[in-house]
Amino acid sequence: GLMYVAAALPAENCRVEILDLDLYPASTAVPKLAARLHDDRPRIVGVTALSNSFAAARSVCRQVKEAAPEIITVLGGIHGTLLYEDILRESEEIDVVVRGEGEAAFPELVAAVAAGKSLDGIAGISFRRSGKPVHNPGRELAPELDTLPLPAHHLVENDRYRTRNISSSRGCPHHCRFCSIRALYDGAIRIRSVGSLIEEIQVLLRQGAKRIMFTDDNFTSRSRRVAELCDAIIAAGLHRQCEFYIQGRIDDFCRRPVMAQWLSNAGFKAVYVGAESGAEEILTRYGKGITPADLRRGVAYC
Repeated sequence: GLMYVAAALPAENCRVEILDLDLYPASTAVPKLAARLHDDRPRIVGVTALSNSFAAARSVCRQVKEAAPEIITVLGGIHGTLLYEDILRESEEIDVVVRGEGEAAFPELVAAVAAGKSLDGIAGISFRRSGKPVHNPGRELAPELDTLPLPAHHLVENDRYRTRNISSSRGCPHHCRFCSIRALYDGAIRIRSVGSLIEEIQVLLRQGAKRIMFTDDNFTSRSRRVAELCDAIIAAGLHRQCEFYIQGRIDDFCRRPVMAQWLSNAGFKAVYVGAESGAEEILTRYGKGITPADLRRGVAYC
């Protein structure tokens, strides 16, 4: 996510860096951030967070404010998208929340800050004015993911990761009651072209990637797209250079068992599925739309 946002910033007007504190032990992460703040003196620090990492994101923003109160702190990610009102009311170390996707909103925020302009006209953000939360109107989703630049993979320490990530689609058609994805994408499903994915895989291979994880909300939702991508990976010989991993639904394999063979032929080594429970009552309560028998059958096909 950070690499997508970084790639959307105009290179001629601003300098952007990514610091992944998860790469460092807790004992060195705080000094690492302090040194970067001292050396680079950024005007804006953006942090992304899921709910389970929100406490860490707050800690980072708190450290930023202690180092230089004038730095604007921005929170993005699913936690902020859903709980922006509470965050601005309770977390004074966070100045702005970007709700939903940030590829368009964050560059507009950066431009406004650089020009000393108001944040009022930036769709999809929440901030404070005179200590009170202000919520600008929401921003529509980018209709075509291929219009976004490829993520700025060069901004991270590629040799520090065992596995690199690619997002080939956003959204999921299902209605699991515990899932936040529909709140983020409003039920929309957008898919990148096979050509853009092959290009990004090749970028990662040139940077030394040996394992690539497709982080799609549901990679397997459209079997025809899976077949096309597998064919393209094989045609380009990428399956001989890298291992691939995905997240998907086990009932998609029940509907199209041959999909497991397509993936295997193209160098995919594992699929991560949300089994959630072996009890049919719980699966029904969760709105999963699957049964324990589906789980057993789908695993057998794989």
